[in-house]
Amino acid sequence: MVQIKLHGLNSWPALMLFLAAMALAYGAFFHLTGIFVPAGSQARIMDAGGRDLPIYWCAWQIHTQNGNLYSLPETQKHRSDPIDSKDVIHNPPWSLWLFAPVVWLPYESAHIAWIIINFLLIPLNVFLSLRLFRISAPQPFLLLFMCIFAPAFLCWYYGQVSLALTAMTLLMLYWHRLRWDWLVGACLACMTIKPHIYYLLAFLIGLNALIHFRWRIFAGFTVTLGVLLLPFWMTGSAISDWLHWIQGGQATIYMTTNISTWIRIFIAADNGIPPVWPMYLIPAISLTAGSCWLLSRKKTSLIWEELSIPLMAVSLLTAPYSWAYDFCLLMGWHVVLVSSWNQGRRVLPAVTCLCTFFFMAQTTFLQRDMHFLVWFPVAVIILWACRNQTGVVTPEKDFRP
Repeated sequence: MVQIKLHGLNSWPALMLFLAAMALAYGAFFHLTGIFVPAGSQARIMDAGGRDLPIYWCAWQIHTQNGNLYSLPETQKHRSDPIDSKDVIHNPPWSLWLFAPVVWLPYESAHIAWIIINFLLIPLNVFLSLRLFRISAPQPFLLLFMCIFAPAFLCWYYGQVSLALTAMTLLMLYWHRLRWDWLVGACLACMTIKPHIYYLLAFLIGLNALIHFRWRIFAGFTVTLGVLLLPFWMTGSAISDWLHWIQGGQATIYMTTNISTWIRIFIAADNGIPPVWPMYLIPAISLTAGSCWLLSRKKTSLIWEELSIPLMAVSLLTAPYSWAYDFCLLMGWHVVLVSSWNQGRRVLPAVTCLCTFFFMAQTTFLQRDMHFLVWFPVAVIILWACRNQTGVVTPEKDFRP
């Protein structure tokens, strides 16, 4: 098994200094992000992690009372925080399992715990990326740049769950390489919490497993999903409430970071109501093209960790909807390109960092207009292709365990 040597981080004081430097950087970004929020705006300055966590915290309280998680009046009954957002959870009910470690606490304690967990998930995802791509951990200064990834900051800022799903995705890819198929299936089951943000990657891995009859992946998926769903089947009506909420058109979200949004903007009717069909057509085209590509290479040994970056970028670009903080799934891209600094490369790491800082500046000024960030996954695909053309590689090219 590949070992990661943490150069310069082999003692607790050094590790604490590294985390303190990272905390200072994220604190600075947090305050800079709040400066430009218009006075009186609904999206006003808030505590870090306090934008979306209250919605999930309320959903947990409703779940313990067998109520309707997707009822706005029931959600608002539990709201005592100062945030003006009026919303319910947009994920399936079993998404509450990822929040379960904190949402049973009083809200103030849950808020602090969720901030800490998400903060620690950022370096964890960096180290998982290093392990997945077989890169020795760099010196602390370069490692700090790997942790300063704008979408990861935004996910922490909003208190969303995508950082945890990033770790799940990286583990799935790592275990897929080791052929630990039961665990691959278990990760894929957990990833159904937000399947649209990496739908193409997950679908093609499932199709590849079907072609090569890796039945343990399907067994792990079925067993794990059954465990996640069982409490919601046995008590309450959470699953039927979720299906009813979807059928009511509540999931047809607008102004998000993908191609569908731009098509809907340009062909919106005179009354300003955008059509829904691009949200289904674009992913369908992506799945069809991806399936044809995979079937044409079914006899080829595919390196899924290498393919994961463009496949996740295409997933985010063509998803029915996605948000800027979901781009933290591309942490591996950021880590690999920044690490090429150690190989004597300078241009790609510099451009990568500029992209993430420009991303942060754009989210600071634009606030809710996330559709203007559609360029980011395109830049990821282009820079990833440039990396392969310029010979920036990880130490072991065969990527076998």
